[in-house]
Amino acid sequence: MKILVTDGISESASTRLKELGHNVIEQFYEIDGLDIAVRDADAIITRNAAKICEGTIDSAAEAGRLKLIIRAGVGIDNIDYKYAKSKGIELVNIINNWEDDDEQDL
Repeated sequence: MKILVTDGISESASTRLKELGHNVIEQFYEIDGLDIAVRDADAIITRNAAKICEGTIDSAAEAGRLKLIIRAGVGIDNIDYKYAKSKGIELVNIINNWEDDDEQDL
């Protein structure tokens, strides 16, 4: 599974995801870059810096790979979650403290 991490995760979480065989890409994306990157991603892990709006979701939906957006932290105001859901993309909101243990539970 190719996972885009747009706002960083702990090194131990990143390592664990890689040990599980996932291709983890840790990079902050401007809107245009994210629209391109989501085309070949299966999941996104984001906090609050990346904006996942209709254009990004449309780009992902057209490609047909993105199935999951994980929002780490309180609130989902940076994600157009209703639109994502209408396109078959699920949202998981991890609202507990975003500590190493939580990240490894991914």
